[in-house]
Amino acid sequence: MVDTLSNLVTEDWLTNILAEKLQCEKLKVTDFTFEDGLEKGENYASSTVRIRVQYRTCPESEETQEIRLFSKCMPHQGAQREFLKKYELFEREICFYQKLLPEILSIASEKQIDLKKDYPEVVYANDELLVMVDLGFYNYCMGDRKLGMNSDEMRITLEAYARLHASSLYFAHLYTPEKLKEDFGLLYASDAMTSHTILQLYADPQSMRKTCKAMQEKYEATEPELVERLQAYSLIDNDAMLERNRRNFQVADQTSLKCFTMTDCWVNNMMFRYDESGRAKSVKLLDFQFARFGHALFDVAMLWYTSTTEEIFNDELMPMLSVYYQEFIKILTQLDTENITGLVGSYSFEQLRREFTVCEEAGFLVSISTLAVIMVTKDDFPESFEEQFVEGFQGLTDKVFNSNAKDDVLKRLLNRIRSGKMRFQMQSILILMAAAIINAQEQPETEGEDVEINVLPTDVKIEEVPIPVPDAPPAITYEPTWESLDSRPIPDWYDKGKIGVMVHWGVYSVPGVGSEWFLWSWQGDFMYGIRQNSGMKAGVYYSLYEWFNPLYLMDKNANFNSAFYPATKSMPELKDLVERYAPDMVWLTGDWEAPPYYWNSTAFLAWLYNESPVRNNVVVNDRLGTGTGCKHGGVLNCGDKFNPGTLQPKKWENVLSMDKFSWGHRRNSHVWDFMDVKQIVKSLIETVSCGGNLLINVGATGDGMINPIYEDRFLSLGKWLDVNGEAIYATVPWSTQNDTLAPTVWYTKRTLENPEEGFIYALFTKYPVGSITLAAPKPSTDTQAILLGHGQVEWVETDNGLQVSLPPLQLVKAPPHGWSLRFSRLKNFSGESV
Repeated sequence: MVDTLSNLVTEDWLTNILAEKLQCEKLKVTDFTFEDGLEKGENYASSTVRIRVQYRTCPESEETQEIRLFSKCMPHQGAQREFLKKYELFEREICFYQKLLPEILSIASEKQIDLKKDYPEVVYANDELLVMVDLGFYNYCMGDRKLGMNSDEMRITLEAYARLHASSLYFAHLYTPEKLKEDFGLLYASDAMTSHTILQLYADPQSMRKTCKAMQEKYEATEPELVERLQAYSLIDNDAMLERNRRNFQVADQTSLKCFTMTDCWVNNMMFRYDESGRAKSVKLLDFQFARFGHALFDVAMLWYTSTTEEIFNDELMPMLSVYYQEFIKILTQLDTENITGLVGSYSFEQLRREFTVCEEAGFLVSISTLAVIMVTKDDFPESFEEQFVEGFQGLTDKVFNSNAKDDVLKRLLNRIRSGKMRFQMQSILILMAAAIINAQEQPETEGEDVEINVLPTDVKIEEVPIPVPDAPPAITYEPTWESLDSRPIPDWYDKGKIGVMVHWGVYSVPGVGSEWFLWSWQGDFMYGIRQNSGMKAGVYYSLYEWFNPLYLMDKNANFNSAFYPATKSMPELKDLVERYAPDMVWLTGDWEAPPYYWNSTAFLAWLYNESPVRNNVVVNDRLGTGTGCKHGGVLNCGDKFNPGTLQPKKWENVLSMDKFSWGHRRNSHVWDFMDVKQIVKSLIETVSCGGNLLINVGATGDGMINPIYEDRFLSLGKWLDVNGEAIYATVPWSTQNDTLAPTVWYTKRTLENPEEGFIYALFTKYPVGSITLAAPKPSTDTQAILLGHGQVEWVETDNGLQVSLPPLQLVKAPPHGWSLRFSRLKNFSGESV
């Protein structure tokens, strides 16, 4: 490579290109040196060299400056050069950087959109040489291809891809197909990209077969179902598999997302710059030798299957697709003000998700073939790779499976293959493909026949709910990721309210027997809702799934690979409820069977917090899919009747039913089946002391009424709050929740206008005789103690603690369900609070 460059790169040549780049006519190069470009395994389709250049901006000055350049050129000889020449791969990259990218950047710049940040700066380019500014000089480096890309790296990369796809899609609509072929023929024509030789690099059947054999040997005992699926590959011959992969590449003919794509999307083809904490903050996209006009989501699918960490791959598909979708729509909307693409305002996330499913098989098959190549170490990289280019890729698989890297590769592949079945029913695909191959032996004309993937039928229409412009914009825009959504503070009204009422009322209330689960014998469907009532905060209770809805059962039988039910039923219905009734709270349930990506939970929350009519004050709970309970959402339920007895790091809710055996109405219930007022007050005190709110459920009758026993409990609770409400409403947890000397005593805190002043309340449900001694409060000489419902009481500080005298119970004018002592001017009032 250095020999190739030495004839071209001279001081005069470098002076000319740098003077033009830096806009400095007097610039003079004084010295330059060559260094190795990339290590083995970091680049496959070109030769690379770094050039360190010393120069002066003024000939008279002795002060020199330095710039580092990175050069790529055609290999000097060998099979690698012949391969690149035959398929014009190097010329394809030059076409992208010299012709297409400047046009796209110019159009984006006119709309005040900065796309330059996503690409390295090109200094010089011709058919044999590409010179760019060395990104390593600006602290960019490659990600970890062994572990894969983490959440930050994946998010900013998907946003960069979205900008490329949206801008090139808009650009393509400015041209006729004939003009695109004339000006960008190398990129627009896809014949080379679907040749069998190219596909042998991307999805080589021989490498797949070797990979499957290694997987079978390792997991035969522990993963018998997986081994059975892998064995289906033995029925697929090379030509049939290559033909199927060719058709995966040509899926762009069936989509509205036709644009210029990178097509070679894996962790080595991008570089990141990290902040001081090690988080990726910017990315540069590299290597466009395989750039072509095709399906935008093939880039996303290939990146997802080849380059994510196991954790990201398992848990964050829908959040990451949402990141891509939002950036794509944002850029397209800014560019396409006249909607010449026909996508602005009409292309939904559900459509993108369906199209991703179509592209997903291609990404999966690429990962099976290439993960061993991606994760190869420089020590295992063969010396003769350039001379045996195509064969070298197949040899790399053998190398890796005979090295220490084998277990790491197989572990990541296991993760991908499991998901392959989950998301696009890989087992069915392989069986159908195998059947097609067997039939082809008798009927050659059917060889390679396409197999349909289970995606949403075209005749199923997704209701697009119009999103009104809210009166007040949110203070912050939340991204559809758990990290961003979980950072949203709880609305003040909810934090101060402390007590809520939930009503279970559905068709099961008519028979009124058993419990609300009576529907299991009816096989009906239901929705619970509470209409907004004047003077009250009101929310909607919504079950994500209906037990016997045929669409849900179809998705469930497909292991939630398909998403017919949320796309056509639950998500449109939820949005309609929010827009129609403007609820203060969205309380979800029915989350325990399907994962959050199936429900598209992060995208829904982002819409709820950013765009819905109630985005500033709405509260939502944590039942957003399996694994989200006690972890994500606005307020944590963690489970029915959750009462931890300790302070929690995030706002939580204790939801309990007054009927101990049912959440719905029961005609055959008995009075002893219900909580008494003292039990309710005790739960309320403990919950509020630990930073939670209490949500009390009642079951309404078939005509929407509540039984007298519920009315009695609420009236009694109201009378108790008339006296003790100041110790409950708008309070916050104190530094101590439960007293160590008096374990039935729980504390709350109220701050006045001066944050150093306020009251500490000691609440208890067992009234002691004569006095009570407390360990937590530390009195000052000015401390006052008041028993709510009675008045000031005496206190004395003893060796054991603060001893408070209490009057006889019959003198206290408060309901006998619980009592509150209010302390002022305590020394430790400002103890740590939440």
